[in-house]
Amino acid sequence: MRGPIIPSASLPARPAKFLIHVLVASTILLALCAWFADRLVALPLPAFRAEICLIDDNIFVRGLELTRDNSHSVIRLRANLERPMSYGGAVVLPLGWHRHVSGWYQIDLNATAILQAPVVFMILILSWPVRGLRHLVLRLGAALPLLLLLLAADKPLDILGNFQHEVIAQLDQPGVPPLYAWARFLEGGGNCALALGFAYVAILVGNPRANRSSSRVPAT
Repeated sequence: MRGPIIPSASLPARPAKFLIHVLVASTILLALCAWFADRLVALPLPAFRAEICLIDDNIFVRGLELTRDNSHSVIRLRANLERPMSYGGAVVLPLGWHRHVSGWYQIDLNATAILQAPVVFMILILSWPVRGLRHLVLRLGAALPLLLLLLAADKPLDILGNFQHEVIAQLDQPGVPPLYAWARFLEGGGNCALALGFAYVAILVGNPRANRSSSRVPAT
C-alpha cells in the first residue's frame, strides 16, 4: 500500500537564478518602501488601533499616529488606562485618577519597522520559482490572507506589549507581561522569522502541483 503524498515546497532547482530573483525583488520592494514609506506606514494604523483596543479593553487610545522625532519617523502611541489594573497583587491607577496626577503614557517605535516583515515576506513570495501565470495567481491568492495575519501578529502586539510594560514598570513586581515578551521576540528578529514561515506556507498552499498530489487517494 502506498501512503498519501505530502505536499512540499521543494528548493529551487537553479539556486543562482533564484538569488538573482531575490536581488531584483529586494531592489524593487526596498525602492518602493523608500519612495512611499510614510504612506505605507500610515495606511494600516487605523486597523492597528482597532486591534489594540479589541485585545485590551482597558486601554484608552488618545492617538496612534506617524510623526517625527528629530530626524526619524516614529509611530507614537498616546494612551492611558480606562480603569485601575491589577498586576502581581498590586494595582495601577490610570494617570489622572487623582486630580494631582494627569497625563498619559507615550510609546514611540521605529516607523519603518512596520515594513520589515512584509518586505521579507513579499521578497520570498515573488522570488520563489513559479510555473506560469496561474501558479503565480494561486500563490498571491494564498499570500494575501497570510500577509494580513502577519501584520496583525507583528506591530499591533509590539505596540500593546510596550504599552503594558510601561504601565507596570512603576511597580516593583517580578515577571514580564506576556505581550511584552512577544514584543521583545518580534524586535529581536522574530518578525522576520514569522515572515519566512508564513511565506513558506503561502508557497506550499499556492503550489498547484502539490495541491493535486495531496488530493490523491492512496493506492492499495
